[in-house]
Amino acid sequence: MSMPKVNGKPMPGTSMYQMQMPLLETTLNPEVFERQINSQGVRMIHSRPVPCPMVRDLYTSDHSSACNLCYNGMIYYDTREFVGAFAGNNLQRIFGQNGTFDMDTAQIIIPVHDIKGEIMDIQYFDQVQIPDFSVRFYQRIEHSQSGYDRAQFPVLSIDYVLDARGKRYLPGVDLIAEDGQIKWLSQNRPGYDAQLQRGVIYSINYYTKPVFTVMGVPHQLRMAQTKGDGQNVEARFPQLCIVRKDFIPFDSTDKKGPADRPEPRDASFSP
Repeated sequence: MSMPKVNGKPMPGTSMYQMQMPLLETTLNPEVFERQINSQGVRMIHSRPVPCPMVRDLYTSDHSSACNLCYNGMIYYDTREFVGAFAGNNLQRIFGQNGTFDMDTAQIIIPVHDIKGEIMDIQYFDQVQIPDFSVRFYQRIEHSQSGYDRAQFPVLSIDYVLDARGKRYLPGVDLIAEDGQIKWLSQNRPGYDAQLQRGVIYSINYYTKPVFTVMGVPHQLRMAQTKGDGQNVEARFPQLCIVRKDFIPFDSTDKKGPADRPEPRDASFSP
C-alpha cells in the first residue's frame, strides 16, 4: 500500500508500513526512579506515630490538652533519614490571635529505601522534617519569669522582637535561641504585668525548620512488574504522599522553665 499523495504527488520511496513508528518495549525501572529522587531531592527525617495513651476512657476523646507526654496527641518514634522529592507545594495560612498557622500542603515522593538501605513505610500522621531548610514564622508570646520562653515551633534564630509597651529587644544582645527555646540573657526583658497578673506579651519573628504531617497516601502500595534476569518480577516503587505543615507543640521532654502549656490558652489546637 502506497502513501497518499501530497500536493498531487506521491511521496517517493515510502510506503504506509515504512512510515509506521517501530514498537518500543518499555519497562518501569524502580532503581532508575530512585536514583533520580536521590539526585533531585532533599534530605528529610521521618518519624512514626502512635496515639498518646494518656486518656481516661478508651472510647472517648478526652485527651488532656496539657499533656506533657506527646506532640498534639501523638508520640513519635523510630526516626530515620531519607532523600525525598517535593512534587508540589501550596501555601495556605490561617490567621489567629496568637499568630499565623501554616496549613500549606505539598506532595512528597518517598523512595523505597532510606539512606541505610532499609525499606520506607509511610502511613497517615507520620511526621516528615526538612532539617536543612528554614521558614520564617511570627506569633505573640506571653513572657515567662523563668527566663525561657517557648514558641509555637522550635526556634532556630530570632529576627525581630517587640513587646506590648512598644519596647524592642535585640537578638544576640537581649535574647538568643537555645535548644529551640527563647533564652533571655539579662533583666532587659518584657517582665511581668502586675495589674493583669501575667507576663507581658510580645511579638516575635523567628526562623524554624519546616515540619510536615502525612495527611494522605494516594500510592501506599505502589507495585509493578519489571524485568529481572529475563523474567517479569514484582517490584516496589517510590510512594506518593500528601503532607501538611500545621500546628506542632514544642518538645515536652525539655526540662527548662515551667511545665509545658499548649498555645493558645483556650487549647483550641488540642486533639
